[in-house]
Amino acid sequence: MRNARTLRSAYQPFLIMSTVHKIFVGVLAATLSIALVEAQTPRAQTPKPKTTTTAKKPYSPAPKPVAQKPVPTKSVTKTTPTSTKPTTATTKKKNTVTVTPAPTPPPTPPAPAVKSTEVAPVNTPAKPTPAAQPIRPAKALSRRGSSSSFGLRIGGTYASVTPRSAYLEGLGASGAKLDFLPGFEGAIALNLRLGRTFSIQPEVQFSQWGLKASVGDEFISTRTNYLMVPLSLRLTFGDQTRFFIQGGGFGSYALSSRVKIKAGGAEQSGTVDFNDVEFSERASYGAGGGAGVIIPVGKSDLILEGRYQYVLGTFEGTKSEIHPTAISFSVGYFFPL
Repeated sequence: MRNARTLRSAYQPFLIMSTVHKIFVGVLAATLSIALVEAQTPRAQTPKPKTTTTAKKPYSPAPKPVAQKPVPTKSVTKTTPTSTKPTTATTKKKNTVTVTPAPTPPPTPPAPAVKSTEVAPVNTPAKPTPAAQPIRPAKALSRRGSSSSFGLRIGGTYASVTPRSAYLEGLGASGAKLDFLPGFEGAIALNLRLGRTFSIQPEVQFSQWGLKASVGDEFISTRTNYLMVPLSLRLTFGDQTRFFIQGGGFGSYALSSRVKIKAGGAEQSGTVDFNDVEFSERASYGAGGGAGVIIPVGKSDLILEGRYQYVLGTFEGTKSEIHPTAISFSVGYFFPL
């Protein structure tokens, strides 16, 4: 449609010129008709050179004659630009006017058909509108470290005392050496989240601390069972697989102890009776810290951690130079609440 309007506006000046030309040719034809009537009266006139003006113009139909007022006879020769009427040549001899028709030009070949430059619309497939991104559901809180959890923890302990020299002097054995005795550890824990990174973890724990002092083939070893209540403050970092550090204190209560002695080639073992020991002497307190990693397993967490615990003293109030210590490694499995 736009191309058709462009062609129409381009041909509009030529259509106006063609209309003006038709009017002009009509006037000229009327003038020539009057001249032919007056030419019947002979007049003596000096011959003049024949003047012929010929202009080849595209063919157009003859216009209708238009009545005009008589005008004086004069030699008139006009050439109309862009005329489509054959031009006549006029010769004046004395009182005779001879009208010689101009040779008919060959027919103008039809103008070649103008091909429309309008381009057919191309059906361009509309670009698909990107689908709105679905709102991702929040991941399980336990995976993001922002939910409380409950779980079990089991592992092993390696106990000792510090300073070692004071403990060995108390045994009265010169040249003795001190060795670790492996023990068992198990706990029920509740991790209470107070934020994305901060949590508090109370536990109820059973732990065995063992120690062995030996001189040559002779030795004395003890393994004491404790009921402990650790309370740890934990900072956790990360998104999926997370890491943590923790620290806090604990209280412990000696449940039982087993002693094994080898001296003079004889070996004896037995248990220590704590029934006659007061509560303040059996109960102790201490501090500890540790670190670990939390690995997501489904909606739960697998926890690997290591701890160090140091006994500060007993509730009896007496101070001791010897302080039992222990290093423990454990594996835990926690379920979100």
